[in-house]
Amino acid sequence: MTVDKMPAQLILVIESDEHMRSALQDLLRMHGYHVLLAEDGLVGMEILQKEAIDLLILNIRVPYVNGLALISLAREHVPGLPIICMSSHGHCEEKIIQQENVDRILSHPFDLQELSAAIKELLKKS
Repeated sequence: MTVDKMPAQLILVIESDEHMRSALQDLLRMHGYHVLLAEDGLVGMEILQKEAIDLLILNIRVPYVNGLALISLAREHVPGLPIICMSSHGHCEEKIIQQENVDRILSHPFDLQELSAAIKELLKKS
């Protein structure tokens, strides 16, 4: 008898900082997720339009296409897509992000366990 395994969920990470991108990729793969990486908003936008992702993690401040525009694009292409937004610019920026109806906002520096828990929770809901 064979047991059908759930296919690994696909997560897109849009982050301009190479070290953070690599750390997130390692963490997500360690938890069994498939990961696509984008170093800027243009690459992220292309992936959003081509791939069927299950969750989006993005830094609000990425080059070429800002995070708010990417959130709008993601909501347009995949209504209900869980989105985790990373921010390093404090309370004012977080209020703006909240208006975009993201599922989680994590302020730098954040705990990777907090991120892992948020991912699990959001993917269970979707």
